[in-house]
Amino acid sequence: MLKGVVESGLAEPENIIIFDIDKSKTVALNVQYGVNVASSAVEAAAAGDVSVVAVKPKDIDGVLGEISSGASFVISTAAGVELSSLKANLRDDCAVARIMPNINASVGKAMTAYCVSPETTAEQISFLNDFCQSFGNCISLEEKYFPVFTAVAGSAPAFVYEFINDLAFGAVKNGLPKSTALEIAARTVLGSAQMIIESGVHPCELTDRVCSPAGTTVEGVAALREFGFDNAVIKAVDYTVNKDKKLK
Repeated sequence: MLKGVVESGLAEPENIIIFDIDKSKTVALNVQYGVNVASSAVEAAAAGDVSVVAVKPKDIDGVLGEISSGASFVISTAAGVELSSLKANLRDDCAVARIMPNINASVGKAMTAYCVSPETTAEQISFLNDFCQSFGNCISLEEKYFPVFTAVAGSAPAFVYEFINDLAFGAVKNGLPKSTALEIAARTVLGSAQMIIESGVHPCELTDRVCSPAGTTVEGVAALREFGFDNAVIKAVDYTVNKDKKLK
């Protein structure tokens, strides 16, 4: 996220203040991006208009309690922690946004959802939208859908990585070198995703276009269905949603 903010020009490095209990991380980011390092979370929050709190759910209450007096607009990435819980640790007039980015933010291709508390102003929402778009794409989403979004965007990159690895493994089994197979599989998935986005054509129709009668592709698709590919994917989403709900 920090990389996206700096490289997009959303904020100048000298106007960004960071803090982490692991000083080696902040030193590295200071060297890499030229951002400032605070001596505490309280100092970082008090010095800026926006506080991005990127910690694990188990740590969020403590951090918010620390910065409550100085924070005016908080953006939280903590999975499963609802706006009401975030607000409980902050001043009544503090605006709060909850976002769920994914690991692909590191290459500027995250898919992020956000929702905000009633106190959030139009100006703050505009900044939030620009912030999320600095490292990918984003949508405003009702909070009740966040567990599902966590599954299909926050966690699903791991499902896609597994698919790419297995696709490449199948190619290796049939003679391709591993590095070649991985590149082919990854670029095929990338292109297929772009095709859906840019064409607006439903995936089922695209599958039909590739599947010639009695051809090679339909044979492979039939094998996916025979061995439970579709059911496994749906179950992966179900399990992830249920786990997210248990984090509350």
